[in-house]
Amino acid sequence: MKKTLTASAVLAATAASAFFLQAGPALADPVAPPAADQLTLTDQGDPEAGGDGNNGCAHISLSGYPDGWHARASRGCETGFYGHFQITGPGGVNVNGPDQQIRAGESIDANGRGAGDVCVTAWRFDSPGRYTNIGLPSLRVY
Repeated sequence: MKKTLTASAVLAATAASAFFLQAGPALADPVAPPAADQLTLTDQGDPEAGGDGNNGCAHISLSGYPDGWHARASRGCETGFYGHFQITGPGGVNVNGPDQQIRAGESIDANGRGAGDVCVTAWRFDSPGRYTNIGLPSLRVY
């Protein structure tokens, strides 16, 4: 059975189930918008995992199982930026979107297989060949 969970639904279910949220360090970039804590979602009783998480200017949505998952990267902050999203995950998944003005609704998708962390990085373009990480949420599939 497939299920998709939001972070608020996971928080509500934490005390009564096998879901755990772990906070990670916030980004140290002083010019980045205030960052939410990194969100890691694990489901120890069922190999299916899913959820949403924000960190800085990156948002991740994840659904699926270790034998097939789908991730979407989108803007996670109020203001836009010029740059791109990157999705990395188990099995060597490494998808980079094009450099562009990131507005509401801009997103990239990736599909993969395997258990482990699926991460989205928001890269702000600074100058040719130079980018700044302005958001890195991750969710775990296992």
